[in-house]
Amino acid sequence: MRRAAALAAVLVALTTPTARSAVAAVPEAAAEPAITLAAQDAWDAAGTELHLQLNVPVALAVPDASISLVAYQPVASRAAFDRVTAGTAPGSVLDQVVIPLSSLSTDAAGTRTLTVGLEPAGGARDPARLSLRKAGVYPVTVDLRDADERSLSSFTTMAVVAAAGPDGSALPLPARLGVAWVWPLMTGPSTLPDGSKDPAVTAELRPGGRLGRQAAALTRAGDVPLTLTPGPETLEAWVNQGHDNAAIGRGAAAVLDVAGRAQVVSGTYVPTDLPSLLAAGLTNAVDGQLVRGDETLGRLLGTRTDPRTALARPIDGASLARLRAGGVDRLIVDDSSIAAASARTTLTRPFLLQPPPALVTSGPVTAVANDTGIAQLLGGDGAPALRAQLALAALSVVAEAQPDAVRATVVANPADLDAPASLLDAVLTGLRGHPWLQPQTVDDVFENVPPESTRNAVRRELAPYPPPAPPIGAVEYGAAQERLTAFRSLAGVDNPIALAGDRSLLLSESATFTGPEGQLRAEATIGSIAVSIDRFLARVHVPRPSTITLTSRSGEIPLTFRNDTGQRIKVVIELASPKLAFPQGSSRLVTLDPKSTTVRFAVESRTSGTFPLRLSVRSPDGALPVADTQFRVRSTAVSAVGLVLMGGAAVFLALWWAIHIRRSRRARRARRAEVAVA
Repeated sequence: MRRAAALAAVLVALTTPTARSAVAAVPEAAAEPAITLAAQDAWDAAGTELHLQLNVPVALAVPDASISLVAYQPVASRAAFDRVTAGTAPGSVLDQVVIPLSSLSTDAAGTRTLTVGLEPAGGARDPARLSLRKAGVYPVTVDLRDADERSLSSFTTMAVVAAAGPDGSALPLPARLGVAWVWPLMTGPSTLPDGSKDPAVTAELRPGGRLGRQAAALTRAGDVPLTLTPGPETLEAWVNQGHDNAAIGRGAAAVLDVAGRAQVVSGTYVPTDLPSLLAAGLTNAVDGQLVRGDETLGRLLGTRTDPRTALARPIDGASLARLRAGGVDRLIVDDSSIAAASARTTLTRPFLLQPPPALVTSGPVTAVANDTGIAQLLGGDGAPALRAQLALAALSVVAEAQPDAVRATVVANPADLDAPASLLDAVLTGLRGHPWLQPQTVDDVFENVPPESTRNAVRRELAPYPPPAPPIGAVEYGAAQERLTAFRSLAGVDNPIALAGDRSLLLSESATFTGPEGQLRAEATIGSIAVSIDRFLARVHVPRPSTITLTSRSGEIPLTFRNDTGQRIKVVIELASPKLAFPQGSSRLVTLDPKSTTVRFAVESRTSGTFPLRLSVRSPDGALPVADTQFRVRSTAVSAVGLVLMGGAAVFLALWWAIHIRRSRRARRARRAEVAVA
C-alpha cells in the first residue's frame, strides 16, 4: 500500500513542469519496466463490472504473478481527491480482490483485460467482487505482485461508481455537472525570419504531430460539444501548407469542419502575453494582434467568431480593461489568476471581474474559471489512459459534491498540450453519455448556469501578475512600424514586402519567443523588415556622381533613374546647392516607372565656377531615405552683373590711363621748359 501510494504520487507529480524537468535529468528512471493502464471504464453502475486494460511488460510477467486490486473509501471532496493524486495515502481500505495474471485474456497488441465485478447495493457479500456498493469516486490501486507477494509495479486509478436503476443502468444525477472543454489549437510562428517554413511547426501539423493528433481526435468527437480557440496564424499556416501536403490538409479540413459546428473563440494573431505588451506601452501591437486575429479566423472559417468571449491567460487589470473596451464581456481565465482571498477550491459558476476604474469606466466582465488542476492532469507525462481517467474522476468528484445544483466546470487544455490520441479519445468517450457529466460549450455555461450571487453580486479580484518584458520593446517595435508606414507611401499598401512586414511585426511579439534563443529569433523576425526594404530600395538606382557643366546662366539638369523593382514607385527628389537657384522648385514628387525615368530640373547659376550639388531621394512622407549623393557643377557662364562690372572696370582703366598719360605729358613739357630757361 505504501508503494502504491508513492507510485500514485509520482504519476500525478509527472503532470507538473517541475516533474518533467526531473524526469529529463534522470532518464534512466523512465526506462524501468512498469505496469500501466491502457484503458478503463469511465464509469460503472453498482452491481456491474469494472473493466481495466493493462500493459504488462514481459520482464514483469513472472510465473505465478497476480494482480491485487485494493479499493479505498471514496473521496469526499475535490480537495481530498487532489491529496490522493498528490501522493497522500488514500485512506482506509474498503476491499481487495486478487486475480492471477495468467487468467487475464491478452489481445494481439499484448494488452491484458482485467474484469472484476462490483457488488450491488444491498446485495450479499461476494469475495470475488469489489464492494463498491454506493455511488462515489473510489481510489483503486492496481498492484502487480510476484509469487511471494512482493510488489513489482503498481499505480492508483479512480473508479467512478454510479447508483444503479432497476434495469441495472447508471442513474444520472438530478443536475449533471456541465463540462466545457476548451481546445486551444495554436503554436509559435510558422515561418522563420527569412520567410521559410519552420520545420518544427510543420512537424506539429502533420498527422502524427502534436496538433495533427488533436485534429484527428476532433473528427471523432461526434456530438460532444466543444469550444475551440484556434490560433489564427497557426490555422492560416495549417490551411496553406495543406494545399501542398494532403496529410496536413486533412488535419486542417478537420479543424475547419468541427469549427463549423462548435463555438469558436478568437484571440491574438499569435500567442501573446497581453499584460506584457500593455505594460511596455505596446497598445498598438495589442490592437494589431486582436484585429488581425479576428480577421484571419473570419476569412478562414467563413463566419464571424464569437466577439464577446475571450480566453485570457495570462491576465491582469490592464489587459482586462483593454479586452472590455474592445467589446469582450465574457472571459475564460485560469483559476490561478483569481486572488486566493476571493476564490474557492473549485469555481463552478460564472462570476464577475471588475476592470480597474482608473483604466476604464465600463462595467464588470463575466468570467468562468479554467480548472487548471484538471488541465494539468491532461497535460502530464503519465500513462494516457490513467491521465484521462483521473481527469474524468476529478470532474465526477465535483459533480457529486452538489448533485442538485446547476453548475459547470471549464477545462482549457494547456496551450502546448502534447497528448496522444488515446488520451483525447478516452476523455471524449467518457464524456459521451456520462451519468454525472454534461458536455457543453462555454457559451452554454454563460447562458444556462446561474452566476454566483448573494444579496450583492460577487465580484472577484485578480491575483497579482508581474508581466515579463516583451520579446521586442516599444522603441524597436515603433521604429519598425514607422519604417513600414514610410515604405507603403513609396511602394503602395498592397506591396508584398509591406504585407510581409506587417506580419513580421505581429510575429515578433509571440509569447513563444522565450529565453536567449527566443529573443534572438524575435529580433531577427522584426529585423527582417529592414532587410527586405533595403533589398527593395537597392534596386532603385540614382545617377552616379559626376560633373555637370552649365554653359549659360540658366538651363536644365537631367537626372536619369533606373527602377529595377518591377513596379511603379513614388519618390520625392530634392536638389540643394548654395550657388544654384531653382525657378520651378528644388523638390518634386515623381513616379518612377519600371526601367528608366529621366527627370529635368530647371536651374539658374548665381555665379561661375565649380560647386557641389546634393541629390536626395526619399519616400513621399520623407521618412525613408532611398539615396543621397553629390555632384559637382561647373558654370562657365558670365552673368549680366559680371558684364557691367567688367565694362565699368574697362572704362575706369581707360580713364585712369588717359589721365595718367595726360599728366605724364604735362610733366615732360614742364621739364623741357625748365631745361630751356636754364
